[in-house]
Amino acid sequence: MDFSKLGENVSMDMVPAEDPFDMKPVRDIFLVHASLLKRMEAEVSALVIKDEASHIRATEMLGQIIRANKAIETQRKELNEPHQKKIKGTNAIAHKYSEPFSRMERDLRRRDGDYQYSLELERQKREAEARRKQEELQKKMEEETKRLNEEAKERGEKPNFVPVELPPPIMEAKKVTRTETGVSSSFRKDWTYEVEDPEKVPYPDYWELSHKKLAAAVKMGVREIPGVRIFQKPVTTIRT
Repeated sequence: MDFSKLGENVSMDMVPAEDPFDMKPVRDIFLVHASLLKRMEAEVSALVIKDEASHIRATEMLGQIIRANKAIETQRKELNEPHQKKIKGTNAIAHKYSEPFSRMERDLRRRDGDYQYSLELERQKREAEARRKQEELQKKMEEETKRLNEEAKERGEKPNFVPVELPPPIMEAKKVTRTETGVSSSFRKDWTYEVEDPEKVPYPDYWELSHKKLAAAVKMGVREIPGVRIFQKPVTTIRT
């Protein structure tokens, strides 16, 4: 199901000029999203992200959802610009359609992020194992070099065996998922926070405009604040 052309055939001419305060034509414009919304809700609910194919499908669906919301937002702005008195009603109608898409986007981002985070943990384990094996091999080579030099000394020869420095192991490159319709998905871990015990948060450093200051401190590299848990959360980046 390809919804990449969503909104292209919707014309603002559908709104008659006779009564700029009539909301029925606005509802008619946004009704174009109703069938897509219904189908996407069923697909998102049924999707189980468990392998590469389902991860790619989730990425594609996120792209479709984001494009749908962009189309809704474009229509909302075009309607509001010449008719400022319609803004409140138009926003409410647009929100009726965009909020379910946003809810699906948040849900898919979380579920796909959990899947990609599990892959990241596996990748880190493989990297740690590769480093461990290299360190073991390096140590064996150094021990063997030492043994050969000692044997050379015992024979009255000049010890000239030098241990070989192994190059660092080649690590896996972080993957960017791209779909046939041009949607891309990448993974990173951002530092964030949640307040666990407000009584322990330093006063007044993080009390006035607390969330803004806490977010700025975390962004600048602060990793320990009394009463605050600072941690990394998975973030899926979608480009359409």
